[in-house]
Amino acid sequence: MSLQLVQDGDSFFSVVQQSAEPVVVGFFGDFSATSKNARPAFEQFCEEHPDRSAYLVDVSETRNVHTQLGVSSVPTVLLVKGDMVLRKVMGA
Repeated sequence: MSLQLVQDGDSFFSVVQQSAEPVVVGFFGDFSATSKNARPAFEQFCEEHPDRSAYLVDVSETRNVHTQLGVSSVPTVLLVKGDMVLRKVMGA
């Protein structure tokens, strides 16, 4: 599955909770230079691993997703299974 932009938190959480495999979720924001610089690397990682479901969250556009998953800074990448965060990487 290719990288998908999250535009609706409710739909996103429904898909994640039904997924049999963990999903990769990247949180970015255009207001942060570090986040802007890290986003292309995340997108490249997703292209190189098409077997993994991946989602991109622009925290300026989709506010409820990052707060529900405990993300307080960008860039942050999570590995999520159901409603559990398995791994969390913050910073660039």
